Amino acid sequence: MNMIMDGLPYYVYIKGKRYKINTDYRNMLKFEMIMQDMSIKDSEKLLKSLRLFYPAFFEIMEQGKEVIDEAITQLIWFYKCGKDQENHKQKKGSGNKRPIYSYELDSQYIFSAFWHDYKVDLTKDKIHWWKFKAFELGLNDGNMYEKIKSYRSYDGKDKDMKELKKYWQLPLPKNVTDEADEIAKKLMQKG
Repeated sequence: MNMIMDGLPYYVYIKGKRYKINTDYRNMLKFEMIMQDMSIKDSEKLLKSLRLFYPAFFEIMEQGKEVIDEAITQLIWFYKCGKDQENHKQKKGSGNKRPIYSYELDSQYIFSAFWHDYKVDLTKDKIHWWKFKAFELGLNDGNMYEKIKSYRSYDGKDKDMKELKKYWQLPLPKNVTDEADEIAKKLMQKG
C-alpha cells in the first residue's frame, strides 16, 4: 500500500466487515513494548495488543479463532506500515542481537529530534503510525537520537566508537539479567 497514493488506513477489513482501528503512534509504541516484554505471556501479549488496536475488541473476541487470527494479521500489517517484510531480508551477518533504540528509554531524544526536524510535539500531537514511521525514517543524522542509534549499532574496530557503543548500550531485559544473576549465584555456590 502506498500512503501517498492510497492515503492512510483508519479501518481494516476482517471477513468482509470493516473495523475501525486506533492509528495513533502511541498505540503502536505500546504494542512494540508489550511484544518485547518478556514478563508477559504470549497469550496475554496478543490480548493486550488487540485491545489497544481495535475499539471493537470485545466484538472481535466473540467471533472465534478465525476472526481473531485475521485481526492479528491485520494488526501486524498495520504495524509494518502495509509493507511486505519479506522484500527486506537482512544480509548475512547483519543481525544485531541488541536493540539500537528504546521508545521508552530514548523518549527525550526522540521528542527532541521530531521537534527539531519537523516541529512536531509528540506530547500533544496525534500522529498516525505510518506518518510517525515516515518521519522517523527521515530524521536528520545530526540529531542525538540518530547518533545514539549509530553508536549502538557500530560493529567496527574504532576504539572511540566502541567506547560510545558501550556507554550508550541499552540495558538487557530484566529476565536476562535475573537469569544471569541466578547463574552467577549457582557458580559461586559451587566454588
